[in-house]
This record gives sequence, C-alpha cells and structure tokens, in this order.
Amino acid sequence: MKMILVEVFAACFIISGMPVLFPCPVQSATLGIGASGWYAWWKPEPEYREADADPDFLYGPQLLLQFSQSFSVSTVFLMGKFKYYDEYNGETSTSDITRYDSDTTLTYTLNRYVRIFGGVKFMGYDFNTGSHYGLGPGLGFGLVIPLMEKLFGTVSISGLYLWGEQTEESSDGDRTMKFIEYGFNNSVSLVYAVSSSVHISLGGRYFFFRYESTEDQYSDIKEKHHFYGVTASAMYLISI
Repeated sequence: MKMILVEVFAACFIISGMPVLFPCPVQSATLGIGASGWYAWWKPEPEYREADADPDFLYGPQLLLQFSQSFSVSTVFLMGKFKYYDEYNGETSTSDITRYDSDTTLTYTLNRYVRIFGGVKFMGYDFNTGSHYGLGPGLGFGLVIPLMEKLFGTVSISGLYLWGEQTEESSDGDRTMKFIEYGFNNSVSLVYAVSSSVHISLGGRYFFFRYESTEDQYSDIKEKHHFYGVTASAMYLISI
C-alpha cells in the first residue's frame, strides 16, 4: 500500500509541475477525467512449477493534462482481484490476488501521426501471505491513424525496467526479496469523439514481463507473466 501512495503522489506532482518544467506560450490547457477498464487473461509461467489464473477485470481512474500542442501528461491506475492456482509437488493451492497496474506518462507529439512517451511504471500484487511491488521507468512510441470523422485508431508499444521487492510469510520465518522486472506492453484501440468533450475507446492490450531475484539464496525464483485482453475507457475533457 505504501508503494501505491508513492505512485499517486508522484502522479499528482508530475501533473501539477509540468507547466513549470516545460513552459509554453499562454493558451488554454485541457484537463481530462475518466475511467478505464481491462478484462484480462493472466498466464503465469513460473520456472519450476505450474500455475494458472482465472480471467477478471482491472479498472480504475485516469487523468490527462494537455498543456500545449506538443506536451501532455497522463496517469492511469488499475486494480483487480484474480483467482490464482499454484501447483507444487502434485498439490494445487488456490489464493486470491489483488493486482495493481499504473502508468504515469509524459507524451511528446512529433506530428499528428507519431508520439513518443516516457514515464514511471508501477505494478504489484497482494496475496494471502505477502505482497510484491515494482517501480521503474518505461519508454515507448505510438501511432495515431485517422480513419473517418470523429474516429481514429491508436497503436503503441513500450518497454519497461523495474526494481521490485517481495515480502512473504513462511513456516521458516518472514523473508524479503529483491527483484528486477522487465518486459514490454502493446496496445491498439479505436477512439471515437462523441463530442468535443467526450471521448470513448475500445481496444486490446498485451503485457509481458519477466522477473527474477537478484539475491543468490533466491536465485531459483524466476517467472514470466502474460496479460492480454479487452480494454475500454471514457474521458471527459474540460478546458482550463
């Protein structure tokens, strides 16, 4: 939970400070307030055992501040609960996992078709006997494809590198482990401008990452994770 508060504070700080860090000619800015959802299938691939999870929803708020034609900053925070199945030595255990996924991003628009972006990625989960959190930078680019009046498509790809920490209770005593986590994220969507102030989108997202312990005594802890599914969002835009 502390990591979640850090991420929220960082997002608020970046959004409030961007006009100062990147001054631009005086003009009205645009504030976007909305909600985002992702129905995701989760395919975990631990290196030395079998695991699976039921698909479920992640959902949460998103904010956007467009303060010039070239620069904008946004943040989205998603969370959801998954039923997770872990098989070890022929026995299967079931647990409820609350998963978090958040991105705070500064975007630079090169032209009407191409954008580049970078920012901070936070992800993690709480499970029955502990928690796991990761935080680090991400970098990517996106394409905007006009299709018809009020309708356009978007494609984006990004990479990430995080530093993580896991705390866990066990019969041998509590333990804390350090991790590195790296991967990439792809998304495509159709965006429809219902009006000048309301935009809705529907698309898909695939997110892959791998993590491994950086400590010798836990060097056998290596996992790959795949998330993929349908995304949807709605945003209300206000001139400020």
